[in-house]
Amino acid sequence: MKKLLAIVLILAMSLALLPMSAMAATGPVKVGDTEYATFAAALTAVPDGGTIDLVVDTNVPANTTISKPVTINTNGYELKFDRRLIISGVNVTIDGDIIVVGTSADDGVIDQLLFLDYSSKLNVTGNVTLTRGGIWVQGTYGFPQWESKLTVGGDVFAEYGIVLSQASMEVGGNVTINGFLWGAGIAVEGGTLTIEGNINLFNELEDPENFPYFRLGDKFSAGYARFIYNLNPGTVGGFDADIADGYYIASYTWVMTSVVKLAVKHICEEFIDDPDGEGYVAAVCEEPGFMPTKCSECGEPGEGYVLPALGHAYDVEVTPPTCLEDGFTTFTCSRCADEYVGDEVPALGHSWDRGLITIKPTAHAEGLKIFTCKACGETYSVVLPKLNVDGLTADAYVEFINGNMNYLTITVTELVSREGSSKQSEVFYTETFLIKNNAAGEYDVGPYTVYVNTKGNTQIREIYVVG
Repeated sequence: MKKLLAIVLILAMSLALLPMSAMAATGPVKVGDTEYATFAAALTAVPDGGTIDLVVDTNVPANTTISKPVTINTNGYELKFDRRLIISGVNVTIDGDIIVVGTSADDGVIDQLLFLDYSSKLNVTGNVTLTRGGIWVQGTYGFPQWESKLTVGGDVFAEYGIVLSQASMEVGGNVTINGFLWGAGIAVEGGTLTIEGNINLFNELEDPENFPYFRLGDKFSAGYARFIYNLNPGTVGGFDADIADGYYIASYTWVMTSVVKLAVKHICEEFIDDPDGEGYVAAVCEEPGFMPTKCSECGEPGEGYVLPALGHAYDVEVTPPTCLEDGFTTFTCSRCADEYVGDEVPALGHSWDRGLITIKPTAHAEGLKIFTCKACGETYSVVLPKLNVDGLTADAYVEFINGNMNYLTITVTELVSREGSSKQSEVFYTETFLIKNNAAGEYDVGPYTVYVNTKGNTQIREIYVVG
């Protein structure tokens, strides 16, 4: 029985030591492809230089010390440390935001809620938020190889303060300190603090006799702006201050030289257009737009202004009138393609020539006259009526050839006039026929039939138009 119990205990201990992936469990953090139920378990398992990945929002419920070089990818999830976060002598990168929450149990080390020990470097790419606590970065005077550095890519919010002791800190965004206990502020005890954004230092204690402060008035966005230096118990370090354009530089002598470089909120006087700013709307022909503005020196967004509607920019295309079609002008906007038609001109009408007679009328057939427009080439035709025959005569002569063979030439002459005209003209129809002596008969000459009676080989006895 004891042997069986020992085996069971060994199996239970072995299972407890297995990574969560081996137990087919799902955890909040991963190292490689292996999932772990707690951040502490993942921190124990990750090798030096390895990476821990969050897969859900993660709370770390106790004081946490990171003493191996690691990278922590939040992957957009919340990473919150309940109690202190200590970086001990290693380089750590946290890709994302972190939150460190203090409790009343941490009051003894409230200024060390986020603590970097000797030779520690922490790079946080996002924001750092500390509730009921502050930041302490600890180096060693005279030993630059043990210098510590905190780098924050985003903003810093703390409810106590920032202490640098022979160390450095760089903040890419803004720093807000809302002190709720005695001594809240910024202390640089050797080292460099650089803040690229704005700094707001507030303190809930309103007792200037006991807590010296330096107020920059309206150069800060709101509230009291206080720098409180507590260098030794019972003493307060003095400092000299110069306000340069956009920077507050404070320095003092204690044991070491310290420099604080703070990019304070600039008093913006000149604003310039910022078409890449938030809210930009290009004006169009019929709708106004909006132009954001920014300070020409610090880039602080301004109120912006309304861009008036542009109005249309019309290109003009003239269509001239033709004989049958009206002319007009087409107006097309080069920006928005809006289009309308105006400036109409009436059609010109045809401009006809005097006409050309292509078929002359006769007494027996109608004629045809064609008129052509001198502008467009359009044509139309007019039928010319038959001519009136005012007179009709027939003549003939015989020409001897040989023997009893002769040529008979007949000419019919019409005296014609156009309808309604008194002007007359002659029209001749002539035909020649081969006949014998003393021939008599009817002959077709043009549109007429003529009877001719000849005598011998040269004489005409009788001639008249039959029809």
